[in-house]
Amino acid sequence: MFKIKAVLRYVEKDLLDNISTYIEVVKNPYLPSQENNSIHLQTILKAIAAKEIMDIGYFANHTQQYSNRKVEPVGIFRLGSYWYLIAYCQLRNDYRNFRTDRISYSNPTGRHFEKQHPSLQSFLCKMTNEKEMFTIVIRVDSTVLKYFGDQKLYNGFVSQKEVDDKMEMTFVAASLTGFAKFLLAIW
Repeated sequence: MFKIKAVLRYVEKDLLDNISTYIEVVKNPYLPSQENNSIHLQTILKAIAAKEIMDIGYFANHTQQYSNRKVEPVGIFRLGSYWYLIAYCQLRNDYRNFRTDRISYSNPTGRHFEKQHPSLQSFLCKMTNEKEMFTIVIRVDSTVLKYFGDQKLYNGFVSQKEVDDKMEMTFVAASLTGFAKFLLAIW
């Protein structure tokens, strides 16, 4: 909450008290902390407080496509090194996650929405329960650890320990295929 207050102007800090239930920071101790200042927090928080539709430009990494969206912001949360916006997307007629560093612009439209959206907490619980996670344990020779680098942190790395002259590494991932691609890229 202190980080959020830091990006707000003095008069806007009072708004934070009214919308604090729409903001959550989810920490992952295995990811490095990186700050990105162009994440539109101030505009997003104002839109959440005012229930104002936002016009955003968004680059979807999974499709490698850029699109313009009109969204009804529900809340923001931080997971690992990134802030995310949960919003009702008028283009898709459904709720979507938007990683804020992939938003190229965010403009208030001046139009307000009346719909009562579910709470941010309910979205976070639903996301956690819907995603099937896989625990992956591999054993590698200690000499290849250097090839994993920081990429292991972005691919669900949890822990490592020495077992029978090998390094046993544990990962938790949502996609076995995605993890296999990561592993093959190392070799």
